[in-house]
Amino acid sequence: MRGAAGSTNSSSPESSRSGSFCSPPSAPDGSGRTAGAVSGRGNAAWKRRFFIPRQPGNRDQDCRPNRAQRRRAFKTDGTGSRYLFEPGQPNCSQKLSAKFSRFFPEPALTCFTTKFILSKLQCKQRSIDVTVLNNGVTGHRGNPEAAPENTLAGFASAIALGVDFLETDVHESADGVLFLCHDATTGRTCGTDLAIAETEAAELRKLNAAHSFPSERFAPIPTLDELLALVAANPHIRLSLQPKCPAVGAICAAVERAGLAGRIAFNDGNFELLMEAKERLPEALIFYDTRDVEQLESGIGKAVAAGFYGLVAHQDSLNRERVAAIAEAGLEPGVWTVNDEAAMRRFLDMGVYRFYTDCPARLLKLKEGR
Repeated sequence: MRGAAGSTNSSSPESSRSGSFCSPPSAPDGSGRTAGAVSGRGNAAWKRRFFIPRQPGNRDQDCRPNRAQRRRAFKTDGTGSRYLFEPGQPNCSQKLSAKFSRFFPEPALTCFTTKFILSKLQCKQRSIDVTVLNNGVTGHRGNPEAAPENTLAGFASAIALGVDFLETDVHESADGVLFLCHDATTGRTCGTDLAIAETEAAELRKLNAAHSFPSERFAPIPTLDELLALVAANPHIRLSLQPKCPAVGAICAAVERAGLAGRIAFNDGNFELLMEAKERLPEALIFYDTRDVEQLESGIGKAVAAGFYGLVAHQDSLNRERVAAIAEAGLEPGVWTVNDEAAMRRFLDMGVYRFYTDCPARLLKLKEGR
């Protein structure tokens, strides 16, 4: 999040999240730049605004902004930017009520004073810094442009670039170990063709998942537990899981053991499987992946009714009107899998926010230039 021009606040990142009434939150790097969107007038402008109102909870705690809020964000910003929420902070009205209750013991008078002050200050919800990234760039199977797909090296590469989501595919071995691989067999990625569901973990671990990258050293097929440990060590990253097996319960159990329920999403085109994931792990975000126009148009209503977070459509089925329809329904509009820069520009102009891409560096650079 870019800081305010001319701001010289030197408060620490910890104090910036405390909701101070007199100073803006600093940038997370400690540089003193102001988080948020107040521009050009520094701390004086900030003080005139009193403080930035905040909302309690965030997506990590299943307290996400409602559909009306997301609709307004999409209507006012063609890039799909949305308001972010910091966990555990009282909102504007709550702060003022607490402040004035010391002077006005009568609740009715406190309420009136709070509303009066709010109307005069004309407080507006503004973007603020949060723990997790939110740039709409999902590293599809990691960073396949620069590293073998679905390997720890590829995921680490995507994290270093600054994607906000990693995406991977989960299969279960014959002895119940969860492995990360897109295909049901290992021939394409490892050179040795074995069916994952029919092979024990010890045999799968002998295969080289970097087979398609001759310049890379040996890389075993990673397990879900290994990737969860990597995500846990990088608190600004979230992970989207695409189950390729019926073991949704085992996947959710692994996520809960790792303590990452608040930073997990599920994505797939199988509606029933997504519903099972949502039931087992209510904190998770759900992205409904659609393959064609028919599934897209029928899927909008289904996704809204099911309480899903986003709809990610195949690039051949999207146009400006369908993107608008997804956003108007309160869903995050997304597209898969886009690697061409011209196509990235086209979908950004349509208002698409979420991108699954094999080339995250290209998309991040493009988004930074906008």
